[in-house]
Amino acid sequence: MHQQLIGLLKGPVARGAISSIALRVIGLAIAFLQSVLAARVLGAEGFGIAAVALSTVLIASTLASLGFGPLSVREIAQRRERDDDETVSTFMAVSMISAIAVAMVIAGAIATLGVFGEVIPAGFRDTVAAALPMIPLLAFAVLTRGQAQGFGRVVVAQLPGDLLRPAIISMALAAAYLGWWDATPATYMLVSCLAILVGCLFSAVALRYLATARPRRPHAGEAAAWHRAAAPFLGIAALSVIGTEASTLILAAVTSPEEVGLFQPIIRLVPLMLLTKEAIVMPLGPRLAAAWARGDHDQIKDLTRKAALAATTGTVATVGALLLVAPLILGAFGRDFLVNQHLLLWIGLAQIVGAMSGPASLLLDMAARMRERTIAQIITVGVQLSFGAVLASLYGSDGAAAAIIATILAWNVFNWHFARQRLGVDTSLLSYAELLQRRGERPGQPPDPGSGPVPGPGPGEAP
Repeated sequence: MHQQLIGLLKGPVARGAISSIALRVIGLAIAFLQSVLAARVLGAEGFGIAAVALSTVLIASTLASLGFGPLSVREIAQRRERDDDETVSTFMAVSMISAIAVAMVIAGAIATLGVFGEVIPAGFRDTVAAALPMIPLLAFAVLTRGQAQGFGRVVVAQLPGDLLRPAIISMALAAAYLGWWDATPATYMLVSCLAILVGCLFSAVALRYLATARPRRPHAGEAAAWHRAAAPFLGIAALSVIGTEASTLILAAVTSPEEVGLFQPIIRLVPLMLLTKEAIVMPLGPRLAAAWARGDHDQIKDLTRKAALAATTGTVATVGALLLVAPLILGAFGRDFLVNQHLLLWIGLAQIVGAMSGPASLLLDMAARMRERTIAQIITVGVQLSFGAVLASLYGSDGAAAAIIATILAWNVFNWHFARQRLGVDTSLLSYAELLQRRGERPGQPPDPGSGPVPGPGPGEAP
């Protein structure tokens, strides 16, 4: 394992992961500053109102993206493996037109029913209304991120959302903190819309140079086939974002905006715990898709095993460092926000267990095992909603955190189980036990990168 850990610093996945980590660290630092400034400027109650509006538009934009974001990673990587650049450009055009059209319809429906129809509570209406332009913009951002990742361009994929957007919002909030303008939850949403627009323009220009071929008219049934292929990704993404945002929305329903605001720093710190795992996923996805298209199962096993080791090591280090500085981080939001500090330890331990399971969900995506991914996601959301509804109403933020922990464990365990059962690939650190055992049985010989026979692709999958 020590040799494997040293070897992780070499190769294209490692280089891509290092670039991704660098961007994520800088982006998360700026996003942290953004959250602190928002909490200071808006107060706990205003921060909670803004969080509910953001949760609403995140769910809506995820539905509007139709699943084309994650599908783009697999589709573009595999088409480029076959040098089919014209189809890549056509796929990108079809997915973009479809997503933007649906986003406009969803935004109009929320405005009609939620804001003017008074379905949304009065205290949140103005803020949600100001956030509605974010729906098509975020849908566009989701698609361009997946498309850039499919081209293997980590920086282009991450820069708009991870760096540009929080930087612009932070500068605007700093001006409000200095008293240069009056920030409210609604004006905060308008500033966020402007920041997302700038990131979308950057992505559009960058992708214009990556997709060199001109799109053609889709063949008969081709666009419909892409929509069918994206549908499982849409279901998974919708279930995922609902589960992610459920804590905020459930707390808003059963407690107060102030309670929601006090819990937001905890939610904001969860992505930091996933820093290493997400950084590895960015360059790993296209390589797994290409390896699956070639039928190179030995490389798939080797890549997932190394990814699990790197993710676990990085997550342990990140969680440990985060727990040490937690009083300073939460104190920056305000003294009242220290009340939930103890929740970080339990969520951090759950994230370490999740990292040990390896990139199982990513492998299932790239191998087109969408039925298993969907089942795992349905179970996960069921755990999130049932635990959240009961525990948050009884214990407030502590109950919401318990629901998050149960969700993390369910999601990772079930995806790992399906990857091992359906693909014959143990993506977790447990795979090292067999590797070390086989090495001991064959002294003097290098370990085989595989871990046993793997069934070939199923009907309709890439050979």
